[in-house]
Amino acid sequence: MKITVEDLERLGACVEGISDFTKQYPSGFSEDWTRAKQIEILKSPFRMWLQWAWTSGLVPMWSMANENLRNTNLSRVGLIKANLSGTNLNRTNLSGANLSGADLSGASLIKANLNRANLSGTNLSGADLNGSLRCSNDIPIHGWVRDNSGRLVEEETK
Repeated sequence: MKITVEDLERLGACVEGISDFTKQYPSGFSEDWTRAKQIEILKSPFRMWLQWAWTSGLVPMWSMANENLRNTNLSRVGLIKANLSGTNLNRTNLSGANLSGADLSGASLIKANLNRANLSGTNLSGADLNGSLRCSNDIPIHGWVRDNSGRLVEEETK
């Protein structure tokens, strides 16, 4: 797959995004777009442009189901409608991330930072959120409550 500055301009990329792209890929991006490459980009500072690349049609969004993203900094990343089912997100920083409509079913988010993460429409069925951080003014997650330290614990059923 070849991606050039001209491709970015044609798709309406912002100046900052084009600048970051030319620093990272001075001769353009010329590699296969695979799940492994997507994960590599997701784990890099370049991750902030990934959602734009998906939604603009520049690159396809690969499923990240059952991936190991433990201890990864994904703060403020866009993962709208991403398939992260069964993924290990333990101790991952997802603060400010947009996970709207994402599939996190069966994912492990033990001690993840979910402060100010957008979880609207996110499938959290069977996800383990034990010990995850969530701000007091964040929208509550059904079945989970904050303890005195701000960490999530499963709500006791009566």
